[in-house]
Amino acid sequence: GGLLPPPPNLLYATNVIISKEIHASDELYSNTCSMAGQIDSKKRLNSLFPPSMHSGKFANLTLLDRREKIIEVCTESQDICDFPTYDFVIDMYNSWSGWVYHFIIETFPRIIPFLDGLLADDEMPSFAIRWGVPLKPWHRSIIEMLGLRSHPKVTNLGSETVFAKQVI
Repeated sequence: GGLLPPPPNLLYATNVIISKEIHASDELYSNTCSMAGQIDSKKRLNSLFPPSMHSGKFANLTLLDRREKIIEVCTESQDICDFPTYDFVIDMYNSWSGWVYHFIIETFPRIIPFLDGLLADDEMPSFAIRWGVPLKPWHRSIIEMLGLRSHPKVTNLGSETVFAKQVI
């Protein structure tokens, strides 16, 4: 019993870099509502790039072209991607998730209705949940309470930058 996982038509991007924003080919999904966060996007975009992409044949590329090149490289081969790679990531990032109230009241309600389906022992594949904040002990306690910390299908990620083949 329980609820089914989200249907595939809710999948909003494939082959993406997930940091504080979701970097898809020719698109950027930002979860920031502040002007400072939007202005800082260029700085964060630049910080996505590994040192090897700041010189040599990449030095003359624009930031967006560099991003496209990284997505292309990571899509083609996980072995040469500079970021940890996951097949399926549920991105729970909320710019205020580092605070208890926002984590409990705003972040968790977005995944709780789907837990039964996501954790069912049927054909649901393994997945990562990217919480989007450095996980403190109280985050981990809540994640454990929901059965997500030690479940064999689930990888819990903090705020690290990752590459996802599919993200919802």
